[in-house]
Amino acid sequence: MFLPINCNLLSLRISSSPPVAKLALLVDQASLLPGDNVDGMDPEMIAMSRDLKTPIVRFGGNFTSAYHWRDGVGPRDQRVSMLNAAWGIPEYNQFGRMSSCAFAN
Repeated sequence: MFLPINCNLLSLRISSSPPVAKLALLVDQASLLPGDNVDGMDPEMIAMSRDLKTPIVRFGGNFTSAYHWRDGVGPRDQRVSMLNAAWGIPEYNQFGRMSSCAFAN
C-alpha cells in the first residue's frame, strides 16, 4: 500500500480491535519515499548522480547472475521477491528494470 503523506515525522502503529493477547506480526518491508519521489527514486540522489556526469550506468554485478528481467517489471508491490543468490538475503525488486532505464535517462 502506498500512502501520499508529506511530513517530517512518521510513525507506524498497528493495532487490533478487540486487543489480541498474543500476536506475532512480521513486517517484511517498510519504505518511506519522499513526497517528491520520481518513480520511487529520491530526486536528490538523481541530481547527485547527474552531477557525476558518468558516461556509463551499469545494471548488473553478482545480483544479475540470478536475475530475470520479468521479476523487476510491474507495480512494485506486486513484483516477485526472491533470495539474492549472491548475498543470501531477500531481494524485493523495488528498483526494477524499467526503474533502471528511467534512472539512466
